Amino acid sequence: MDLGAGGNTHQGRPGLDARRAIHGELPPIDPWPSSPLADPPERITHPGLLHAPRLTSHLHCALWQGDWNLTAALLSLGVSEDKCEDAQKTYCDSMIDFNVQGGQSKNEARIATMKSYDQCRACLMTPADKKDFPPPFSLKSGKYHGNQFVSLGGGANAPPWTVEMASIGIEEIEKVKAAGFTGICFDIEAVDGRDELIAAFEETFARCRNAGVQVFITTSHSAPYESVPDKTRFDIVDAWAKSDNVDYFSPQLYTQGSESTPDFTEATGAGGVSVEWGRFKNMKAKFVPSIVSELGVEDCKTYFAGKGVHLDGFVLWGQVPDISGTSGDDMCVAHGICGSKAFQAFKASEGKSK
Repeated sequence: MDLGAGGNTHQGRPGLDARRAIHGELPPIDPWPSSPLADPPERITHPGLLHAPRLTSHLHCALWQGDWNLTAALLSLGVSEDKCEDAQKTYCDSMIDFNVQGGQSKNEARIATMKSYDQCRACLMTPADKKDFPPPFSLKSGKYHGNQFVSLGGGANAPPWTVEMASIGIEEIEKVKAAGFTGICFDIEAVDGRDELIAAFEETFARCRNAGVQVFITTSHSAPYESVPDKTRFDIVDAWAKSDNVDYFSPQLYTQGSESTPDFTEATGAGGVSVEWGRFKNMKAKFVPSIVSELGVEDCKTYFAGKGVHLDGFVLWGQVPDISGTSGDDMCVAHGICGSKAFQAFKASEGKSK
């Protein structure tokens, strides 16, 4: 999804807000019909939270900043290697001394410093501390509601995906897991390559699967809007549909991000040939379209049922400002639910879960 903070004009698709928050155990708006959707689908609010009446998994794509390099994306989120530099150690020790002067014991001061300054953990943390300092993007950290995903691509400055970009090694993938993320969201809207590009993606997806890191793919409508050569946009969609290594697929049913109803326009290639929705009939991943608001849910159910495509849930793109007046965490960023109505629903569900 084009979420460059500076405003993306990539192929006529404007940039949208770079941050996509998600979360809160929101109750479903209405029951899904028993037919043609026999299984209770999941509900994703905001790229990407998944929620269903009898499911508790939530996906939070922490930041759609457009980085295509995984290491750079993690650094953008404050995730760095556990190296303690001399200057850093000097600063952390000074903070311990400051806290000791305030009346804390040396150990209390050390723990307080780690809680206040994440960067000091590399210098001060012992193996025994790790249980009390879980990875920052894990559920145990308590910082967010739901499983966290780091997103790659789709930003204003992100170039088309190439073999080099799609080839992500196991060491980088392990960093994602170590930071507490549940998975990686691949925003693939422009591609430059042939079969070797498709193979590189699939190999990366397989590495993610083997490492226990989930894969979430999103694209512009039914396929990448930019493709060199043109044939790749068709072949890559077919590869996604049959892959055993993709967990979620979310076609973006909007262009501006402000549409009042879902835009089911199929992506087209050279000569106006469409990448038809029927290609996703037997998709192994969960099919969860991105829509602007919950008002488009019924349209999605009706449309895709007519195409023979099984719908497993949906993603909500649109946000509204939080006007709840409640102090504390930024509900939009920390929990992905905005506006007083959503806030009240979140608070009500919190009470039920206690």
